[in-house]
This record gives sequence, structure tokens and C-alpha cells, in this order.
Amino acid sequence: MVKVNLVGFKQFQDKFKKLPAELQKEIGVQVHFAAEDFRDRAIVDAPADTSFLRGKISVKKTGELSAEVVSGSKYSAPMEFGTKSKFTPIPGIDSSQFRGQPTGGSWLQFISNIKNWVKRKGLPANSAYLIARSIFKFGVKPHPFFFKQIAPVRRDLFRNVRNVLKTVTK
Repeated sequence: MVKVNLVGFKQFQDKFKKLPAELQKEIGVQVHFAAEDFRDRAIVDAPADTSFLRGKISVKKTGELSAEVVSGSKYSAPMEFGTKSKFTPIPGIDSSQFRGQPTGGSWLQFISNIKNWVKRKGLPANSAYLIARSIFKFGVKPHPFFFKQIAPVRRDLFRNVRNVLKTVTK
């Protein structure tokens, strides 16, 4: 499982508590809008062969000023970072916990999944085993869809919070 806590800056939370209740509520709304935006962007960018991964991306309100965005699929991390020699860490993210993380399932299930994928792609059926063996030996390349959302969502959230604060100071 991969997750991101959208807001958690101690200084911001301290200042937030000093604001009028109406303003606190509006900023909280902006935080939750940002979490939903994060989820929506991750869903759009997630690999979508069967849309299973996309269906496992969710957002949960965890507090007045916090939300958690989660990609709950067992293969979220392998898709995000890649596997084996193709594992690529993302700067600023502690991805070491995801390196070599098993996704579960047996070799036969893996072969079955590859066979189904080959069939959906219209490739020769006998290529499934070769593809599976290559993935097992070399891994899969990363398909970043989750953590890349942090920067644009954070930028938009801060801009929206500044706009809310500007309306009060006018």
C-alpha cells in the first residue's frame, strides 16, 4: 500500500488554530479538495490495463485539516517504482521500503495473469511464458502515477489557501 498525508506542517496547523472558525472551515475544505484532486490525478495517470489499480486509489478525511490518499493495491509500489534492476527511487520519497516488496500470488497465478494480458493485447499465446520469465528475471520499468502528484497538488493547495486568506484581509 502506498499513501500520502497531504497536510501535516506543524507551524501551519498552529497558525490555523488561531484563525476564526469560519476561516478554519474554508481552509479545511480546500485541504479536502486538494486530496480529491490528488486522487483524481493519480487515477488518470495510473496504468489501466484492467483498471484494478485505478479502482484502489482512494481518499479519506482524517481530520479537520488532513486527508490521506491511498493506493491500496498490492502492486501499487511495483508499478510506481519498478522492480528488480529497473527499480527507480523517487527523490524526496523513502522508497526503500518498497524495494523487493512481494505482491503475493504464486508463479501459476503470475503466468495466468500474463496469459490474460497477452490475450487482451492480441499477442501470440506462446509469448506469455517468455514475457513472464523476462519480468521475473529483469523486473518491470516504473510507471509513476502516485507520488508525482505531490508537487502540483501542493502548489494548487497553497495558492487556494492564500486566496482564501486574501479574501479575509480585504
